[in-house]
Amino acid sequence: MELIKKILFCLFLSFLMSCDGQNKKTSNERKVNQTDSIQKENETFILQKQLSKNKDNFKYFFPEFVYQLIPTESSLFDLSINENVYKIDLLLDSASINIWDLKKSKNHLILIEGNDYYGSVFYVYYYHNNVLTYYETFNHIAKEIEKSNGEKVFSIDLKGETLNISLSQNNKNSKYNLQPIKDISLLSIKDTVNTSELKEE
Repeated sequence: MELIKKILFCLFLSFLMSCDGQNKKTSNERKVNQTDSIQKENETFILQKQLSKNKDNFKYFFPEFVYQLIPTESSLFDLSINENVYKIDLLLDSASINIWDLKKSKNHLILIEGNDYYGSVFYVYYYHNNVLTYYETFNHIAKEIEKSNGEKVFSIDLKGETLNISLSQNNKNSKYNLQPIKDISLLSIKDTVNTSELKEE
């Protein structure tokens, strides 16, 4: 009888230890998930390196995307993203045109810059889930440009729908808070059909 009691007691202890281990595992998994969630919320937009550009054709090459500004009949420009064309109707009359690509997770912030000597105008677009959203325009005045034409450094945060952009140049910082204006219409989609595989009827 005593032997049976000892066996039952040992089994009971093993059961308690197993439950405690499972609870700790579940708690640890919850902490990991919470940490991952916080890290995703705190992800920042990372500037993507421009690999090359074709100034004559307004074509800009990045690791994931090829952007191109396409002139229209009305002297405006549309935007091509990997040959998918969006109707942005952009008027560009600056001396130099740049495109900045900043990535957060799978989403991209696209800044089209009309750059002149004393400042720039930035047209801001947010590319997410194959949707292009226009996020206002802001003008940046280059301070102390006579002393130094320093590199532009961006710090960008998206809270809800508000896009907070901090732009530093020549140790001077400017901040801009932008709101979404509209989603941009997709004019044409890249034809991915391999014509060599099509059979004549």
